[in-house]
Amino acid sequence: MCAGGAANLGSPNQQSATGSSTKIWQLSPLVWAYVGDAVFELYVREHLVQRGLASVDSLHRQAVGLVRASSQAARIRAVEPILSPEEQEVVHRGRNAHGSGVARSASAADYRMSTGLEALLGFLYLAGRSERLQEILAALLPDLAPQRAPQGGSQA
Repeated sequence: MCAGGAANLGSPNQQSATGSSTKIWQLSPLVWAYVGDAVFELYVREHLVQRGLASVDSLHRQAVGLVRASSQAARIRAVEPILSPEEQEVVHRGRNAHGSGVARSASAADYRMSTGLEALLGFLYLAGRSERLQEILAALLPDLAPQRAPQGGSQA
């Protein structure tokens, strides 16, 4: 997922996991979202662990807060301006896909937007576009960006 991290979102040799871009477009947006849900969850978990959270309870609570539909919906709305027309189309198709329900803790609008986000992440993953996937994940979750050591400062 991140440089040097244990998770590797890119398919081997940056090849599409399904073999071609045409095959990816033929998949249901709900399939993209299914894969994207796992991609997002793993990205969030990996970054929380890297931030040094040791308690599984704390890890779980923070992860749930980040992956819930309302949070995802707000985040995709915030990054929409940086999406390419193709990426916007993927989000649109994911948002309009008809699934089997709505999460109990989410409004229908937030649930649909979060499905659009997950569809985008899954599409990029399946297409082997790991660099763009990383850019979008970093933009979605700037609060999980690696923390830098303070520069300068006094030494005792």
